[in-house]
Amino acid sequence: MPNRPIDERRRAERERAILAALHQIHVDIDSLVRLLYPVQQPKDPVGSHQPPAEKDAEPEPKIAIRTVTEFGDAYSEQHKSDQKGTRDFERRYIRVQWFLFGAAFLAFGAAAYYAQVARQQKDTMDKTYGEIGKQTRATEVLAQAANETLASGQKSFKMEMRPYLSLFNGSLSKPLAPDSNPAVQLIFVNNGKTPAVSETVSLGVVKRENEIRDDEPDPPPLKYRSRSVVGPGTNFGVPQQANFTLSSEDINSLNHGALKLFAYGVVTYGDLFGDTHHVWFCVRYFLEMPPMQGPQLANCQNYNRVD
Repeated sequence: MPNRPIDERRRAERERAILAALHQIHVDIDSLVRLLYPVQQPKDPVGSHQPPAEKDAEPEPKIAIRTVTEFGDAYSEQHKSDQKGTRDFERRYIRVQWFLFGAAFLAFGAAAYYAQVARQQKDTMDKTYGEIGKQTRATEVLAQAANETLASGQKSFKMEMRPYLSLFNGSLSKPLAPDSNPAVQLIFVNNGKTPAVSETVSLGVVKRENEIRDDEPDPPPLKYRSRSVVGPGTNFGVPQQANFTLSSEDINSLNHGALKLFAYGVVTYGDLFGDTHHVWFCVRYFLEMPPMQGPQLANCQNYNRVD
């Protein structure tokens, strides 16, 4: 403790003062005893002739009781001085403690204030980031919508400007005859606004009792190629002969519907945008189909479609 040397010095001073006072008390008590009980001296015949004046002139012991009160007063003053010093020290100590308390209070107050400011700044930053995130998401949505609109516009433009090949007409190249191979002539036309390029044709001629299905396998592609470019409004023909012959019974069955003759396949072509397209076609032989007169080829119930 920082006050321990001061307390020890004061205690040593008090002890020395007490010892000095005790020594003085001892001396005063001894003087008082000698005053109250004087030492009996034997009568001296010589001294009997001493004049009375000389006897009265002999010194007497002084009364020293006041020393005791002086010691008490000194001790009381010392005690008061010690108490005053202690009170002064306590007051200074309390002032220092109050000062430290005030400083600590102010420090905690400042820390709380800056913590509140930091919290407010954090809340503001969170709100700002939230708004930025909302704006970013809104911008992303707008960008996505713009991309979708652009893609939709591009798709619409391509759909409007692309070539469209379709089967324009189909007919028999020659009348059906026994022991002959049936042959067909198919005419395709480009109904689009831009040329069709690199078209290939897969075409088959078959006889069968049932209809051609939508999931019918495509026939093998022909080695024949019409042309490399088919302009808008331009048509081209594709002839094909069957790899089988018809008998009289087959022709009779075809005319009565018991047997069916089909020409079907797919045309694959490209456009100027780099996309590839397909048109699936199928025609069937009919002896007569009003209002047309005579044998002809008409569209099948299934298989005809475009992509």
